[in-house]
Order: sequence, then C-alpha cells, then structure tokens
Amino acid sequence: MEKYHHLDLVSLRLIVFLLEGGNLSYASFKLNIAVSTASYKLKKLEKNLNIDLVKKNGRDLELTEKGKEFADFAKALLASNDSFFSRDQPASEPDLVTVGISDHLLSRMCLTVIQNAFEERKENVVFQVITGDSNTIFRMFQVGGLDIAIR
Repeated sequence: MEKYHHLDLVSLRLIVFLLEGGNLSYASFKLNIAVSTASYKLKKLEKNLNIDLVKKNGRDLELTEKGKEFADFAKALLASNDSFFSRDQPASEPDLVTVGISDHLLSRMCLTVIQNAFEERKENVVFQVITGDSNTIFRMFQVGGLDIAIR
C-alpha cells in the first residue's frame, strides 16, 4: 500500500511568510492565525518532513538551508495553486502594492504621497501597509515581501 504525504497550504504559506518577515508574529499576522497556531503548524511541518526548517536568531527565526529549499518549493506550489484559482478572475481586479514603513517614520503624509503618485497615473492599486522596525522592513524588502520600503 502506497503512503501519501500531505502538505496543507497554510503551512506552505507560513514558510514563505517566515522567509519574508523573519518571525512568527509577521507570519501569523499575514495568515490571520494566532502565533501559537503558527508555532504548532511549524513544529508539525518539521516533524512531518523530518527536517529542521528554522533556527533561532535572537528574537527572530531564520530558515535553514533545507528551509530555504523548502520555501522555494512552497512558492512554486502556491504559485500553481493561486494561478489555478485566479484563472477566471476579471482583469479589472486592482494590483496590490505592499508598503513597509519603519515604526518611527509612520505618517499619513508618506502614504498620501505614494498613493497620489499612483492615482496620477490612473493605476488601479490597493495598498497594504506593513509596519515594523527598520531592520525587519529592510529584510522583507530584500526577499521580495515588500514593493516599497520606507525606513
């Protein structure tokens, strides 16, 4: 009898968001789940795969080499999944622009300037704002988790 392995999409997204944000708080926020649930899912995934996906780096988590390999695999699976479900979506759906702003710079003026720049070009854009410390914002931008970083 063949043994089948199962991966749930939430766990796949969890690994991708850990790569983007570097901590469970960010990943759980993006997934709209409790940090304890994210932690449980991570431990369960590591047990099912029989590999260590993350290692502690101070207060943050860093993906191991195997974790980075798995994140690439997860991105490919999620892209395929998302592509399937978006195939019949109307073309008028707005683009999402993710803006990361350091806590100490957060101001309505920054957002207004960016938003006005897109409105002048008649772009159909929705903004998602992520706040955090300067290093987290920079790391998220480096790995492609943000379109714009203001730190």
